[in-house]
Parts: sequence; structure tokens; C-alpha cells
Amino acid sequence: MAPWLYLCGGDERLMIPRYTHPEMGRIWTEQRRYEAWLSVELAAADAMAAEGIIPADAARDLRAKAAFDMDRIEEVEKTTQHDVIAFTTSVAEHVTLVGSRHGDREQ
Repeated sequence: MAPWLYLCGGDERLMIPRYTHPEMGRIWTEQRRYEAWLSVELAAADAMAAEGIIPADAARDLRAKAAFDMDRIEEVEKTTQHDVIAFTTSVAEHVTLVGSRHGDREQ
């Protein structure tokens, strides 16, 4: 949830557009939030590849194919009641890695 939403009790409609500077309004959109989350996930994959936790080609594949769909996130969140799960589900649906072979490692 965008920080300003906490101030309005989580109701995006309470943010009055005429009092919002356009540049600030663009920063706190749902689209920007998910773009930031995707950047973090991609950086984490790069770091795990650098440490040998996942193969480097897996991180490259993820970076090349990772995307999300706002409508799909909203749809998944209705059933899961969890924004992060909805986001990662949407990203996973865009990535065509086979199974979990890149994420699992033997202990």
C-alpha cells in the first residue's frame, strides 16, 4: 500500500487529486509500487546468481522475461487477500522457467 494510503485509511479515493502535485501522484501509483518490487526481485536474483545460489542463466532468464499484469494481480489478490502473493503469482506466470529447478538447491 502506498504510504499516503495509510494516511487516508487505505482508501485511495480519499486522496484528492486537485491537492496532489502531478509528480508526487505518479510516484505513489500501484504501477510504480509493483515496478519497484520487480526491481528488488531482479536485484535479489542477480545477487543470488553472483553467490552461486541460483544459476546465472536463471537470473538472466528472469531479467529477460519478468513482467506483471495489474489486472491479474488484482484478480489473484481477491482470492489470496495478499498483495505480495498476487504480485509474485503474476510475475511467475510471465516467466517460463521449468518447474522450480533454479530455485531449489540441495542442502
